[in-house]
Amino acid sequence: VQVWETGAQTHETGAQALRARLSSAYLRLSAGVATNPAGQLNA
Repeated sequence: VQVWETGAQTHETGAQALRARLSSAYLRLSAGVATNPAGQLNA
């Protein structure tokens, strides 16, 4: 049970990190579209 608890915590931390990366990328994309109506994406 202890090992499963640790695994669940690790998985949740990974999910939070993934969500943070996705929202960060989404915000960058939104900002790029807002500042660049032509639709050109700055990498």
